[in-house]
Amino acid sequence: MRAGLERLTVEIVDDAVTEIGSGAGQFGGAVRVRSGREMASDLTLWAIVADVPDLAARSGLEVDSRGRAVVDEFLCSVSDERIFAVGDCAAVPGARFACYTALPQAIHAADNFARLLKGRKPKPHSFPYWNRGLSLGRKDAVTQFTHADDSVRRAYLAGRSAVALKEMGTHSAFSTARAGVSSF
Repeated sequence: MRAGLERLTVEIVDDAVTEIGSGAGQFGGAVRVRSGREMASDLTLWAIVADVPDLAARSGLEVDSRGRAVVDEFLCSVSDERIFAVGDCAAVPGARFACYTALPQAIHAADNFARLLKGRKPKPHSFPYWNRGLSLGRKDAVTQFTHADDSVRRAYLAGRSAVALKEMGTHSAFSTARAGVSSF
């Protein structure tokens, strides 16, 4: 994946973001990282693992009780429409903390950004759930099936069947991202 991003001249910065500032233009801005480097940015995709950092709150964005940026149905910050937030650092209406929700949210946010650049209206984000999975290493898992609103069903899978389902879902998500699926 790294090689593909480099072919597209995407700069990958492996450093902690400390500040996001506004800049010139409708979507312009700057990003400062822990090393002190400041970069101009038309679009920043910010990937976070595990904890929710306090950057959104320190930047003056409205956050929920967990510190996640509060966003509207278009995945835009309710405090600053120029900022999209997705994944674990965003309080997305109707979404839960789950590893497989971030990628579809990121694709949708990028599509909405492209729509705005073309003078079109953004589309609301929607993501139907169909299970909750728990990996117990590479060889064991449990999957509880859900309704689209994430309420649980009685059906579940366990063991190798649940592992196969989880791996199929993970493979599908990354295949979709590599294919550049876009709806704008």
